[in-house]
Amino acid sequence: MSERKETPRAHVLRSMLCVLTFIIAIIFQQNIAIGSSLFEIHASTSGCAVLTAVPPIIPPTEMINDTSTFTIVLDNTAGTVDWIPGAPMISPAGEFSLQTPGIVKAGQTLSFKGKFVPKSIGLRIAEVTFPNAGPCGNDLAIQLLGQGVVIKIGVHQVAHADGFILGEIFPNPTTGITKFNYTTPKESEIRITLSDMTGKVVKTITSGRVSEGEHPVTFDASDLPSGSYIISLESGNVRLTRELILAK
Repeated sequence: MSERKETPRAHVLRSMLCVLTFIIAIIFQQNIAIGSSLFEIHASTSGCAVLTAVPPIIPPTEMINDTSTFTIVLDNTAGTVDWIPGAPMISPAGEFSLQTPGIVKAGQTLSFKGKFVPKSIGLRIAEVTFPNAGPCGNDLAIQLLGQGVVIKIGVHQVAHADGFILGEIFPNPTTGITKFNYTTPKESEIRITLSDMTGKVVKTITSGRVSEGEHPVTFDASDLPSGSYIISLESGNVRLTRELILAK
C-alpha cells in the first residue's frame, strides 16, 4: 500500500503548531523566572520597623541662652527590619537641635543627643519628625518639652526644712501623671496640694497623719489645663514647695 503524501496545507499547519508549542514553552519558563524573582523581592522586604520613642526629660535652664542637653532613645525592638531615620526635622525650629541618628537595627534601640537653648522665659514645645518612614509606612513623631529659666527651688533642688523633704517631681514637665516622694522626720499631720500661679488650690493631692519616713506619691493632673503649678507640702509651720509644668 503506498504512503499517503502530506498536502502543502497540512505541512504548513504542522509547522505552525511546532512554532506555537515552542513559543508557549518559552513563555512558561519566563513566567516561572519572573514569579521566582517577585517572590525573592517580597521575601527580602517582608516585615516592618516598629518605631517608638519615649519623650525625653529635658532639664530646665537657670538663664536665657544656657544649654541643656538631653537624650532621645529610638526603639525598634519589636521590629523585624532596620530603619534609617534621616536628619530630624524640628518644628518650630530655633531653640532645639538634634544629632542625626544612625541606623536603628531590628530588635534594638538607638540613642542620640539633643540640645535645648531657650531664648526667653517659659515653656517651649516642639515636635520632631524624620524624613524616612518605616518600611510599612509608619512614621514617628516625638514631642519636646523644655522649660527656659526656672527659680532655683524648681525641679532639681530638694526642698527641705526641719527634717521634712519634698523630693524631685518626675516627669517634669508632664502631660498628666507624675510622681514624687516626700519624707517626714516623725509621725506627722501633712497636707499636699497643687496650686496655680495665683495661689489658688486646684487639687488636694493627699492629707492626713503619716508615719515617719519616706512616702511615694503618684497623682494625675491631666484634667487641668497646661501651665505652671506649685506643689506644696504643709505640716505645722513647715511649708515646702516645688514647681510643676503641665504640658499637653
